[in-house]
Amino acid sequence: MVATQRAGAGAGAGAAAASLARQPKNRKSKRAAQHREPKLVENPKAALLIRGTTCSGVIQELLRDLYIIKKPFATHFSRKNDIRPFEDATSIEFFSLKNDASLFAFGSHSKKRPHNLVLGRLFDHQMLDMVELGITQFQGLSSFAGAKSKEISSRPLMIFDGDGFEHGENLTQLRSLLLDFFRGQAVDKVNLRGLDHAIVCTAAADDQIKLRTYSLQLRKVRAPSPSGSASGPFAQMHAGGSMRKQNFATSESPDDIQYHQDL
Repeated sequence: MVATQRAGAGAGAGAAAASLARQPKNRKSKRAAQHREPKLVENPKAALLIRGTTCSGVIQELLRDLYIIKKPFATHFSRKNDIRPFEDATSIEFFSLKNDASLFAFGSHSKKRPHNLVLGRLFDHQMLDMVELGITQFQGLSSFAGAKSKEISSRPLMIFDGDGFEHGENLTQLRSLLLDFFRGQAVDKVNLRGLDHAIVCTAAADDQIKLRTYSLQLRKVRAPSPSGSASGPFAQMHAGGSMRKQNFATSESPDDIQYHQDL
């Protein structure tokens, strides 16, 4: 799951998903089935990074950077996939089951929706909610040469700035989704020296969401005092309320998932 994989979305995704539910026939498939079984302490949430049939250079770089930030809990699909998440989520649900992942980022590009990014999450390998964002500005990790890189599996310090994340219904849901996407492995305690990067999300007054990543260092003083420097990626999203589309679960029970879609 950790290594970059190549995959294509086909029309037979539903049949393939059904075949995965059969009894395992060898040790390898048995271990894979056991890995997907419910556990007292669940595995860290893994993410799928998927590119569409048409994908701009900006979105491809963004997906690669998200993979670097999320690994080892990520799988990067480098082959083109004919998927339209808001029309048919079957292929993403199939990839989720096959890779035991509950988060995804899907990138595409068209004249109508340039530099398009869909973030979403699944419950029990069924689509739970997702949001479509338009990237208007982007600086990738390659633009911050010499910046300190994050340690593998390190947890970020998440900061949300703006009243919208507290009082706006859609932005509150988006905050929950971003926390799920970036938080990493659940732990009881956090060592301050292990906080090596921070992700700052700002809801601006002009319908923009700015996402900035900074590397952190703990200064040697009496009281722990972290200092930060820009390390990337930086992204700015804007599309009339910052979201082009959104499907948010409205039911309290994940077994009875309902959606609200804003086109």
